[in-house]
Amino acid sequence: MPYNGAVLIPSPDRPVAPAMTCALECAHASREFLNLEIVDPQAPHRPENARFWFIAAISFRQLSDMLKSVKHLIGPDAIVTGFVFDSYFSGRLEGLPDIIKRKTRFVSNLRRFNRIYCPFQALIAQQAASYGLNMAYLPIGVDAIRFGACANMAARYITINGYGRQPSALTAVLSDSLNRAGDSFFHYTGHVQIRQVSDPVRHRDHFWQMLRHTRVALAYSPESCDPDQRFPCSFVGQRWFESLAAGCIVAGRRPQAAETDELLNWPDATIELPDDPTEALAALRNLLGDVDRLDAISRRNYSECLRQHDWRWRAACIARDFPESFADLAPRVDALDAAVQATIAGIA
Repeated sequence: MPYNGAVLIPSPDRPVAPAMTCALECAHASREFLNLEIVDPQAPHRPENARFWFIAAISFRQLSDMLKSVKHLIGPDAIVTGFVFDSYFSGRLEGLPDIIKRKTRFVSNLRRFNRIYCPFQALIAQQAASYGLNMAYLPIGVDAIRFGACANMAARYITINGYGRQPSALTAVLSDSLNRAGDSFFHYTGHVQIRQVSDPVRHRDHFWQMLRHTRVALAYSPESCDPDQRFPCSFVGQRWFESLAAGCIVAGRRPQAAETDELLNWPDATIELPDDPTEALAALRNLLGDVDRLDAISRRNYSECLRQHDWRWRAACIARDFPESFADLAPRVDALDAAVQATIAGIA
């Protein structure tokens, strides 16, 4: 079957930053659903169909750099689209007058995109106006079809998982309470730093297996826990979607972003914990004691991620914006819906 376009994906044997592994999952799921040909940005070739391009990146600067690597292959009439996970510009750039922002080299390069999709809904209107970019809101997704799972809470050996941002006082209490004796296990990453992943595929296999064996995953909103002061607004980040798709119970602090209630729109999608770390530990112990409730929440979290948040649904949204490139979209969406409904029906 002829390709509908091209997607930029580095060779799997190339080391990447840990965050980039999330962008690779987005790109691979989009490639599969939209029937796109892989082009390696570090060793690019001319694709069979160069009329549509998709690039997933962590930052705007990375998106610009990836585009530069293949710009010589992109014709003037080609459609170029991108998705940016951390869709905010640096404070230094934001402080410049708009006319200067637009003349910076990497922002000028971004204007080649027909549309850039971003998950930070609160920033899009201002960014589009200030930088002169064609931008649209699209939430982060997750490859729930490939990596998701649910229930079987009693057999999950990671009691609480705290990868990423969380209050340091809570980390200390959980570690001291769960990791020094007994059969509980608190997995967390705040005590280590990984700057490069040498094997992205196996890294994500390891990551997803860890989540599928987790009962409770911690997730704290950017406005409640941002130790490095990175985020300019509230948003629903990757951690929520990954944890929910793996059937974890998500506990911590729910984001106050305007879009949160639309994205996490089912009972117990998130469970609030008290600010006091000792009280939070007590709440978690109480939650963990009700295995039947955990299993019910797990099944619902996985089902809703399949139904609403798989990356393939996000790819369909992009394709609908450019129907001239995807004449075969309707049967693809129908097949996706049928597969999702069959999987949900089989969840006990």
